[in-house]
Amino acid sequence: NKMYLFNSMDSIWSISALKDNTSSTELKGICASNSVDNVTECDGLWQIPVGVSQTDVKVIGNECPEAQCLGIDLEYDVFLQNEPCIGSFQTQISSNMYQKGTSDIFLYFNPILLRWVCGDKLGIDQCWSLDKYEGHAMDQSWHNADVLRLDGDKISMKWSNNHTATLTCSNTAQPTTSPTTPPSPAPTSGTRSPTTSPTIPTKSPTQSPTVPTRNPTKSPTKSPTRSPTKSPTKSPTKSPTKSPTKSPTKS
Repeated sequence: NKMYLFNSMDSIWSISALKDNTSSTELKGICASNSVDNVTECDGLWQIPVGVSQTDVKVIGNECPEAQCLGIDLEYDVFLQNEPCIGSFQTQISSNMYQKGTSDIFLYFNPILLRWVCGDKLGIDQCWSLDKYEGHAMDQSWHNADVLRLDGDKISMKWSNNHTATLTCSNTAQPTTSPTTPPSPAPTSGTRSPTTSPTIPTKSPTQSPTVPTRNPTKSPTKSPTRSPTKSPTKSPTKSPTKSPTKSPTKS
């Protein structure tokens, strides 16, 4: 729900659900002094709700503190799998608002909810219920986001999964030329290798079939022709001619 902070008619800074309305049903808190001109001077004087002193409530003038980081890394105190909020949010969309790569997961500070939130819903001025987010800080406080200025600066907070989440400032821009350089020479080298390599085995199969062609030609031509011609001609002709003629004459 929206809240309004204003200086009422009796010169008391008030917090109400309705603008310029200080009725008892809508009034949520007051600065218990009518002599404070600037609301940032109400430190230690707030009553939220009315009658309950809140010494740790502070109003910060102008814009909210801003993390001075190109990117933010989020990690937990234990290793967790399938956690969409773990990782590097290296795309800065706006003040205190970061995106995880090209995905639809965002990490940002919601000034209405007064806490860091993470999820696929991007609404820095929206007051969605906390169960709409993938994760969020448990406490309603700024967590000193203005200390996130240099590379390696960290802030920690209790997260909605009952673990401690640490936000680390990363002022190292994402590389733009490094991924492009190595792949260029690699495909060029691979293209030359297949071109010359197939040329070498082409010579070997051409010469090898020529050698076995000479051997089969000589062997069958000489051997089978001489052997069958001599053997059957001499032996059967002499044997039957001499034996039957002499034996019947003597008897």
